[in-house]
Amino acid sequence: MIQKRRNVAGPVSPPDLLKLFDDIQLDDKWEQLVPSTTLLQLGISAAPIRGADPVRALLPLPEPLPHPHPQPEPPPRGGGGTRLNNTAFIAKSFSRFKEMATVSCRTLREKIRRGDLPPLPMSKVETSKPMCLAWHTCSECNSNCSCKYDHVVTYTDGECQELVAWCNANFHE
Repeated sequence: MIQKRRNVAGPVSPPDLLKLFDDIQLDDKWEQLVPSTTLLQLGISAAPIRGADPVRALLPLPEPLPHPHPQPEPPPRGGGGTRLNNTAFIAKSFSRFKEMATVSCRTLREKIRRGDLPPLPMSKVETSKPMCLAWHTCSECNSNCSCKYDHVVTYTDGECQELVAWCNANFHE
């Protein structure tokens, strides 16, 4: 029906689109030979499956129906907010603490509040407030963090040595 240029030596006659549309409308046999690159340019991800309804095969799939009894989403950890990634994470100093799956920064902060651990080193932004433990040791934190003032500053390896020493002494169960 539609000839491919690479299979014909010489001029290729244009396809008879009226006959094609009539075949489709009458549900006669027809074959769709549009190259996949053209389909992608048209926003169609795949050619229809042979033997399937050609019109339905080109239509996007419908969205799945919602579950009749939707499950409530679990409450977000850390009081909501969004996760922030520390793009200036100092891996050579803190990666071993990040990989400790049995120790959480939340547990360590609770131990600090109870007095079981010494306080964290002070931030270079707010010199009367502690550094953000999760930001520096885990390379991520929450936008609602009480130490978010510390998220905006890039620390050098030397400026973090006091926190590294604190972690070496206290970052364990």
